[in-house]
Amino acid sequence: KDILLKKKNIIILSIGRLVKYKGYEYGIKALSNLDEKIIYKIVGSGPQEKKLKDLINKLKLNERVFLMGPIDEDNKSKLLMEADIFLFPSISQSEAYGLVQMEAMANNLPIINTNLNNGVNYLVPDNVGLTCKIKNSSEINFAITKLIENNNFYLQKSNDSYNNFARFKYEKMIDHFKNMILEN
Repeated sequence: KDILLKKKNIIILSIGRLVKYKGYEYGIKALSNLDEKIIYKIVGSGPQEKKLKDLINKLKLNERVFLMGPIDEDNKSKLLMEADIFLFPSISQSEAYGLVQMEAMANNLPIINTNLNNGVNYLVPDNVGLTCKIKNSSEINFAITKLIENNNFYLQKSNDSYNNFARFKYEKMIDHFKNMILEN
């Protein structure tokens, strides 16, 4: 990946249903005072769509925040490959695991998520991703800035993400379960 500051646009991506517990409004608010070349794409549909569109309009982010609607697997893969950062700003324990984080890890994307003390942080613990307090746009803003302004840190978090993904590969999981059985 190029040094992010040299890129024409920096793409942050979120994927999931547009429901309250996903916390997308905090990601949108985090963008409001960041560099204009930072683009935020949110993939999915759901009952929060109008509320998010209203927030985007209110913050005058129409040129930088895009609600992509539902997309097929090919387009999702394309977006994951084009993205620079994956944002998972969930705000509620209703979020089970956030399996889409696995897809982000498989694509070497550094992940910004929230501290939910559940499956979300099991998949991407804070030593792998950047874990922010829930409902905290300024921490999300800080995490984005830290990744963008420090190329070595960005590359480290990209590698951490991909290396973390390796622990979920099929063979590793089989070995893990074999060891658990043999210990008992």
